[in-house]
Amino acid sequence: MILSKSIWTLRLTTSAQRSVARNQKRCRAFVRRLDKNNEVYYTIANKRPPKSPDAIPVRDDFFEMPDLLLDLDAEESPFVRQVDESDERRLKRKWDVHPRRTQAQKQLEELRQQIAESRRKADKILSNPENIWRLNSHDVLSAALRCQPTAIDGVEVPAPTSGSSSTPERSISRQDPAFLETLCRENGIPPHALQDDQVLLEWMILRYKSLHRSITNRSEPPSSPSELTAALKDQTSITGIRRLVFHSLSSEGAAKTYFLNRKHPGNDSTITEEHVPRAIRNACFQVLDQHPDKAAAHQEILGFLGNLGARLSLDGIALPPALIGLALRLSASAGIIQATSEWLHRGFEIRTWEKRASSSNDVGGALKAFTQHLSGQGIGGLYTVHDRRMLLQLLTGIDEHHSLSSESFRSLSLFHLGEQSKVPTAQAYGMYKSYITLLGHLGALRTIWKEWHVSRSIVTRFLNPKDAGERLEHLYEASLQVALRVAASQQLETSCPPDMELGECVAMDYHSIGPQDGGFKVKDGRGTAGLSTTVTDESSLDLPSFDLPLDEWMTEIEGISRQRLSSSH
Repeated sequence: MILSKSIWTLRLTTSAQRSVARNQKRCRAFVRRLDKNNEVYYTIANKRPPKSPDAIPVRDDFFEMPDLLLDLDAEESPFVRQVDESDERRLKRKWDVHPRRTQAQKQLEELRQQIAESRRKADKILSNPENIWRLNSHDVLSAALRCQPTAIDGVEVPAPTSGSSSTPERSISRQDPAFLETLCRENGIPPHALQDDQVLLEWMILRYKSLHRSITNRSEPPSSPSELTAALKDQTSITGIRRLVFHSLSSEGAAKTYFLNRKHPGNDSTITEEHVPRAIRNACFQVLDQHPDKAAAHQEILGFLGNLGARLSLDGIALPPALIGLALRLSASAGIIQATSEWLHRGFEIRTWEKRASSSNDVGGALKAFTQHLSGQGIGGLYTVHDRRMLLQLLTGIDEHHSLSSESFRSLSLFHLGEQSKVPTAQAYGMYKSYITLLGHLGALRTIWKEWHVSRSIVTRFLNPKDAGERLEHLYEASLQVALRVAASQQLETSCPPDMELGECVAMDYHSIGPQDGGFKVKDGRGTAGLSTTVTDESSLDLPSFDLPLDEWMTEIEGISRQRLSSSH
């Protein structure tokens, strides 16, 4: 038989085909198996190769029996017994929830929440440059003042006694716990830090360094004037205004951006909404209107303005006129004569009272506030001799040499009545009217008489000729009536020459001012109020004419004063 190669054999003669045939795995289609009765049966073979045991992942979390393997078919075995209560107690001790483990898990969860809240607060503080709760160096210093030092440069510091705990620094650092609690909460400082001053200081330093490191790395730009003014409108407390302004000034060059006015506007019409001093002024008035304690609010705003002026002076910038006027008005409302004198002087230094017409509103407001104080309607009283004498100095400008300075309320009222001022005549006359009225409340009889001969003729030229004389005469008579009431409670000195200079008259009235009784109250020159000295019928007593010489006029005044005293008894 002749062997011949088939076509299939010929196809495997190539090297590529032989390589494929050699590497191909052949598997059986069926697998022979035996059952329990030794009968043969076949199953389809699995063509996939078996997996390697190393490829199967090992699981070590299988359930394990607690040291006991129960064989239910071995009831008679000596190794099997019934479960009793001791077994239950043992299993409960081993697998039950442990209180200490539960407490640890609870503390861990609280710690996680504190960390998450701390990070959230830190991101919130960092993402908003106008956030008033950003920590500053003063916050860290306040926290340091709360701590009790144990050693300074290796020297032990004795613990303070119970009496020394009430020092001013200690009392200041302990005040307003609500503010400190809010400050810690907004900066992500945990509540337990408030229970330990040393821990609080450590947290403050940590947060302060972290905040400034993040600001430096991000190269955060300062807020623009429009952003700052918008943030000031949202403030509801003096603390918020103060922190916002000083945070904004911490950037280099921010003081010149916010407070250096290159245009030097002369009135409010040229001031835009981005004018930061005007925004600060409006924010202070907004908070003051809603504050329940006006006296405390006045003190807080004045402290803020004083610190702001000191901060701006470091950059060679004077406090803006709008804020100087605000300080003058509030210091007069608070009855702080020394502060009023300081702010009046600052305004004259930069000539804000003469150049800015809007400043006349603050001058007029200060004069009205003093009138309310002296009439018993204000917050204070100005009952001391020092305060009343200093007020007379501010009104007239008298100095120790009995000469009149131009830095006074008198000079301002006469200046605004002139042609060089842009203040309306009615408003300027209101300032002059308050000045003459205050002279009456201070009992300055000789000054009133001299002003009738000196300034009345100046004021008459700028008033309506039809009623100028009548208005001024009524004003001086009303002021004289109040001065007579004040003089009735003091020792009246009538010896004087027929005529004196204005400075001499003011000097004599200055030294004749005495303490005023707290029960002395006068509403105004035209009304009556509760007086410590009862007056039965003032209209029946004719006032002396201002045209008389000063010595005769004072004699007439002394007679009227005696007549009133006799009628009161």
